[in-house]
Amino acid sequence: MGRKRQADESEAEAGDDVIRLRLLEGTRQHYNTMVSHFKRWLQANNPVHVVGETIMLPLPENVCKMYLSYVSVKRDKQGNELLPRTFNTASTVNGYKSAIKFLYKESSMEVSSEVDSTLSAFSDGYKRHVAQMKQNGTMSINEGKSPVSFSGFVFLAAKALGNVSVHNQYLNVHCFLLFSWNLMARAASVGSIRYDHISWNGDAMVVKFGLMKNDQEGKTCFPKHVFANPMNPTICPVLRYYIHLAVLVFTRGSRREGTSTLVFGANAKERFSAWLTKTCQVHRDEIVALGLSVEDLGTHSFRKGVATAITNTPGGPPMTSVWLRAGWSLGNVQGRYIFSGTGGDQFVGRCAAGIRQFN
Repeated sequence: MGRKRQADESEAEAGDDVIRLRLLEGTRQHYNTMVSHFKRWLQANNPVHVVGETIMLPLPENVCKMYLSYVSVKRDKQGNELLPRTFNTASTVNGYKSAIKFLYKESSMEVSSEVDSTLSAFSDGYKRHVAQMKQNGTMSINEGKSPVSFSGFVFLAAKALGNVSVHNQYLNVHCFLLFSWNLMARAASVGSIRYDHISWNGDAMVVKFGLMKNDQEGKTCFPKHVFANPMNPTICPVLRYYIHLAVLVFTRGSRREGTSTLVFGANAKERFSAWLTKTCQVHRDEIVALGLSVEDLGTHSFRKGVATAITNTPGGPPMTSVWLRAGWSLGNVQGRYIFSGTGGDQFVGRCAAGIRQFN
């Protein structure tokens, strides 16, 4: 009887682990951080709603509204407003709204219709408030990181290739950069590539992802075709990948192809981000001369940059093919009427590689 009970408990725990997968662990941690912030605010402003370390649910709708109003303003670590007064983006406030709903769900409680209506109304109104601030100049017109231009991409690729002073630390930065651009993928997705995700189809290197941030079930993770650029070795992803393999063989003495080992090793995204930040600071004047802002460049700039460059190429690939490669939603028609084909993705891949489209 004891063994059966132990087996039942083990199966229940396994079931709980599966249910937890409805959210990425990083997303869960992000929400938990926001909930902790919410709890500290309640303890300071509405302590009646916190007992010990637990937020007492349900919460009045006016308390939720007051909190969203509080987090809409940028503050220092002590909670004081920054001067001059500046506001957070609509996506930031929407994140706190989602964290409140996450709190209810984790407590197995339904959000009341009043609270849900208040949260949605505040979010909708704040989006218009942000649009008005952008129009009158009190908030920057751009949100998030800016797209890097093709010339900026080539410049950074050259700097990564010539980075010999810290060669051991940034061994795979150049290859990581080229993959980020050519795959039109997030840095986290590039960092998750394993050797058995890569294969060949004709003259194309094919990379397959099991899932992406906006597709946790892998329904739209279509194969992505990557092409060589023999005219410009500095930005040739295929050449750099095999140089990367050769270096690993000579330095680690093992064959990596056909294994499930990570191509770029652990913490690749963080290492690439650190290199990018340092490089942008060192070459600030040159980057500004290219029409780019150092503060607005980040790992996401390459994904935005290649999509922008390709969709603005006269006679280039259909925009639908670009969206499918990037993993962006096409609404209800996707999965019903529009599917990814190798021809469209190959066209996008050749343009991303910098190959003239009629070659």
